[in-house]
Amino acid sequence: MGLIRWLLLALALLPFAEIAVFIAVATTIGAFQAFVLLGALCLLGVLLMRHFGLAQLGRMRLHAADGGFQTISIAEGSMAPFVAALLLAIPGFITDAVAALIFAALLLRRLGFLGGTILASPSSAARATRHNDDGIVDLAPDQWHVEPQPRLDNPDDQDRRAGP
Repeated sequence: MGLIRWLLLALALLPFAEIAVFIAVATTIGAFQAFVLLGALCLLGVLLMRHFGLAQLGRMRLHAADGGFQTISIAEGSMAPFVAALLLAIPGFITDAVAALIFAALLLRRLGFLGGTILASPSSAARATRHNDDGIVDLAPDQWHVEPQPRLDNPDDQDRRAGP
């Protein structure tokens, strides 16, 4: 099965999993407390989504005024807080746990504890590569080497050597 089909299957099964987790939490802490906790987390998600959404909207306007976007990357951290807030706003403990993991990874990255993971800063090879606005890519010395160019025989030279 392809990745898209797995994602669609997981998305289709998510409500059933959320209900099962809610029942497990409700039996552990009580139904009323589970509803209150779920409502509080949804409200927190909406407030954070509003905060990060307005900040992201301001960054998007700034980039649009400067000449547009090249990419929008979740891994760079600009969209990750908004995505985590969106997941927190969706009712359910599984999506809240995923949002908490994203926020924790962002916090650890901010504190400098995640040096080589996907949500952290790029690898040393990627950091050594610099992209200029003029389309030139500067590579570190260990990222390139000179290839010897083979000598190509000119077919015109062979015709001249053969003579008339």
